[in-house]
Amino acid sequence: MQTKNVKPDITVTVRHENVTDSLRQYAEDKINGIHLDYPRIIGAKAILDVEGS
Repeated sequence: MQTKNVKPDITVTVRHENVTDSLRQYAEDKINGIHLDYPRIIGAKAILDVEGS
């Protein structure tokens, strides 16, 4: 059980495109949701890749 609210270090990277604030916020929100279920997470990386247009 989580005893204190410690957020993990989150890195969001987007390949072949610039990361927007809304996309970064979406990824961080999803990772923070996982952190509530798995409080031992100390860091997370989200790597997003944009395929052909």
